Amino acid sequence: QALEERLLESFTEIYSRGGAYEFNVTMGQKIRPGTIAWQELRKIAQACWLFEGGRNLHEAYVEAVVASRLPELFVNKREEEEKKKKEKEKKRLEAADEDGENPASDEEEEDDEVDIDATRTQLSSLFHRVSDVFVQEFQLIGHVFDYSAESEGTMTESIPLTVARALCARVIGDPQNGLQARISELL
Repeated sequence: QALEERLLESFTEIYSRGGAYEFNVTMGQKIRPGTIAWQELRKIAQACWLFEGGRNLHEAYVEAVVASRLPELFVNKREEEEKKKKEKEKKRLEAADEDGENPASDEEEEDDEVDIDATRTQLSSLFHRVSDVFVQEFQLIGHVFDYSAESEGTMTESIPLTVARALCARVIGDPQNGLQARISELL
């Protein structure tokens, strides 16, 4: 268990350093500075496969992706709502001061308004962000977790698919912070 913990920590540390995703180098070649050390990640993934098929590594990887690549999806909603309320109140008071109107009389009207263009922009931005992250991470998953050739005939072809599925489930289906929850919140 201690060995697995060290391997997981090493994997997370290497992944968190980040870098460009370049896969045009073969195993054993030195990677360019500023690129992610996918070859090292692959070696660690292969070693972690011996511990429950790498289940803990898959979970650690998904959490690292969520924390580093999609923090805007998983921010504390209360903090975000409070920030929006304060910004809205500040704008309302500034507009009332400029117009010389009573700010309390406009409060009900502003609550009923829905800014369709802003919602569409937010949804579009969210979809593009998630899509970009998925495209890059699926490439990394394919290179890091596909070690079927080295596993001496063991059925491991589904490992990249399992990891990709876990990532999608976490990002899209998380009931509190996932993409579905965020869409519902915006709509």
